[in-house]
Amino acid sequence: IKVFKPVTMTKNPIKYAAIAFAIPALLSFSTPENGTCPTCKTFDDGVAKHKEVAKNSSLKAPAKNLAVLKKYVSSNTLVKLNSGKGYLVSKMNYSYPYVTVKANQFIENLGASYLAKCKEKGVAPLPFIITSATRTKETVAKLTRVNPNAIKESAHLYGTTIDISWVRFGTEQKHSQKNLDVLIEALMDMRDKEACFVKFERMQACFHITVNEDKIGTAEEEEELLNQMAAL
Repeated sequence: IKVFKPVTMTKNPIKYAAIAFAIPALLSFSTPENGTCPTCKTFDDGVAKHKEVAKNSSLKAPAKNLAVLKKYVSSNTLVKLNSGKGYLVSKMNYSYPYVTVKANQFIENLGASYLAKCKEKGVAPLPFIITSATRTKETVAKLTRVNPNAIKESAHLYGTTIDISWVRFGTEQKHSQKNLDVLIEALMDMRDKEACFVKFERMQACFHITVNEDKIGTAEEEEELLNQMAAL
């Protein structure tokens, strides 16, 4: 019978003390103190669905590195993702602020819907924050080395997937339950039309969103967007 010795802190107490300090710190970073999202669990579109939709995007082949990604930008296959009405684009560590034309249109539509709903409900229009966009094979490889949960065949490779924080809003990047509730409603509307698929990421504190390009730019959607803009 193999006997396992209990782990003790006698050999290197400093090392274990550091670990004991780091774990709660990491948990507090990933889980907001005042943020709740009970309805977020309805956003349960799985990894397979995101990959299936992403692979049908107008970006047919993932970029190997930044140099190839820039070629896609030069050919207008990808466009720069800038902060706009209703949303901010934050600094990105393992992705680049570029998306397909239709993904960019989806984000503009989501921002317009979000602002219209904020106005309707009397909620301060704090912009939501986009934290991640398109990755290259190179950045995915780097991410998998530091995050064992990262996926090698990420949906982020195809220019139609973004992450939106559900804990930070506005330039001060503070949590707002009222703004989160409005964002959830706006996302649900888009998802019900199959314009996107959404996965609630609790520990990463974000909504993982893949745009369905087939549902973007329809006449019905354009008319609804015009109505939302007129209401602002």
